[in-house]
Amino acid sequence: MVNPLLPTESPMPPRLMAWTMEPEHVRITFIETVSALVWVLANDSVLGTAVEASAVVAIACERGCPPESNLQLLQLATDITIYIVDCNVLGAATVVGLLQPLLERPSLTKIFFDLHDLVTSFHAVSPDLSIVGAWDMQLAMELQTNQTKMDVESMLASVPGRPANTNDFVEDRLRHTNRTALFSERPLHREVLAFAAYDALLLLDRYDAIENNMDDDEWAHIQVASDARARSAVALHGQRKLAFDKANRFAFASFELMAAARPHDMYVGPPLVVHGDLDPILSLLPPEWSEVLSAPEVASTLSDIVLDKGRRPWAWSRGVRLLLGDEDREVTPDDMDAIVTKVGGFGTDNRAGLEKQLHRISALRNRNQDIVGLTMRVGRHVPGLSTLLLDILLASEANVLFLGEPGCGKTTIVRDVARELAVRRNVCIVDTSNEIAGVVNIESLRLDLLTLTTVGDGDVPHPCVGLARRIMVPSLDAQSAIMVECVQSHTPQVLLVDEVGRASEVEAARTCKQRGVRMIASAHGSLRKLLKNKPLRGLVGGVESVTVGDALAQKSGKLQKIVAQRAGDPVFEVIVELEKGQYNTWRVVLHAAEAVDAILEGKSYKAQVRSRVCANGIGILEIQV
Repeated sequence: MVNPLLPTESPMPPRLMAWTMEPEHVRITFIETVSALVWVLANDSVLGTAVEASAVVAIACERGCPPESNLQLLQLATDITIYIVDCNVLGAATVVGLLQPLLERPSLTKIFFDLHDLVTSFHAVSPDLSIVGAWDMQLAMELQTNQTKMDVESMLASVPGRPANTNDFVEDRLRHTNRTALFSERPLHREVLAFAAYDALLLLDRYDAIENNMDDDEWAHIQVASDARARSAVALHGQRKLAFDKANRFAFASFELMAAARPHDMYVGPPLVVHGDLDPILSLLPPEWSEVLSAPEVASTLSDIVLDKGRRPWAWSRGVRLLLGDEDREVTPDDMDAIVTKVGGFGTDNRAGLEKQLHRISALRNRNQDIVGLTMRVGRHVPGLSTLLLDILLASEANVLFLGEPGCGKTTIVRDVARELAVRRNVCIVDTSNEIAGVVNIESLRLDLLTLTTVGDGDVPHPCVGLARRIMVPSLDAQSAIMVECVQSHTPQVLLVDEVGRASEVEAARTCKQRGVRMIASAHGSLRKLLKNKPLRGLVGGVESVTVGDALAQKSGKLQKIVAQRAGDPVFEVIVELEKGQYNTWRVVLHAAEAVDAILEGKSYKAQVRSRVCANGIGILEIQV
């Protein structure tokens, strides 16, 4: 029940509405004019400039729907009064601008829950704002529970204090509308304002409970981490800055909190250095072509060299075609024969490589099976590249599928995943074209016993895969059988497969998973494209058509009674979508089943954009795709 309270002591400016919320006996003041806000900031004993060092204010807000997330209301709770500021009427930029001295005052402790999101909204309307003296209760809960990004409901349930926010009037309204629409209505009903006020009151209440159980060092760690979180939210344009916690199986932790409280437990990755010896592949070419490609600005980003008989050769660097040699210099049969002789022959998949190298050479043949073209793919390895996924790789047992177009870096990443996992687990690589772990010149390869007879030292995997074992495949047709036989004969804990491309390999991957082997693999395309690929969509659960009843068809708003739905559980729970040139920014789908269901229903799906921001931290942005 809400009873109006008439002002009796200090004169109130026009349109400043105040009342007492019962049974809490808390004073609520609603501010909907600039003059009222200015008056409060000048006269309130906590918000004013002459404030004691121990003063505290809890700040909550009501915001619109993403992506704008515009401020609708701002609630400021002190021990005496809860102020509700109408940002819709005053304008968010005006409100934040007037509050800027308060937000930047270190002597006033400002209590937030999930400061990151609120700072993003503040900065959108006040780019020069720098919050100081913040205290994020979400970070405080993480310090106590190791749970990153706890939601406010869980916090309220975990910490004893006032009962949860219940309001019969608001709950009834929310059955017919959403929260954003409810707080967009004007005029705002007093019960709605009381509901918003109670949110801020709960923050202040739980802060008292948490603070009483903290020592001074812990309190200071939260304060330092909170101010750092406010800065990083702005610097990373809304991305959350996270670190990997070595003491918690490399699970995610807030970067700012680890830096303040447990810097020794923060994983620091190696500097990313690209290793790719171009001399062996360039030595195959005539000097007038290789000289152009040896230039540092070209060599560092060289991806492919293309030779077609009777045409001018070219190369791809930074996604740009670079023509080689003089205009009238074409690839001759002698050029082609000389390169093929140096390579030493091609397998049944028309691929070959260079001994102890990661480079790959693919042949293009005419109808008579004569080689008339070559594609020379530069192979590189980057130790530490996979650390964007360290939490998934080391703190979970999820099966991971890398998706992307050719040349986006799938194989390079899989190499480093093999190295990272092999430090702790028994890892086997089913290396179809010897591209992951280097080249072997095979004279004979018996499928039944997986025994090798090789030329030179080709049976030794490239050091870039660390302790991972490499299982070679005699032909593409044999890959699915090799996958199953590897599980049966070599008891791997993790099986890596590059370029899953046939239905038999999908079934083999499912069989390996059912036998308790963790799967890491790559395939071409994106998640949406994969669902259109009948042979491969079983990797993410497959698709089947079902007939629905009239009632369900009407409820879904669709006229069709035959709809597509996921046929089963995905082989791979985590999907990583890669794009060309984006080696430090990946899109990660943590729940493949939910994403597939959303796509089949014509909706967007949840994903994370992960970016490498420093040696010991990554940025994460939650998006809808």
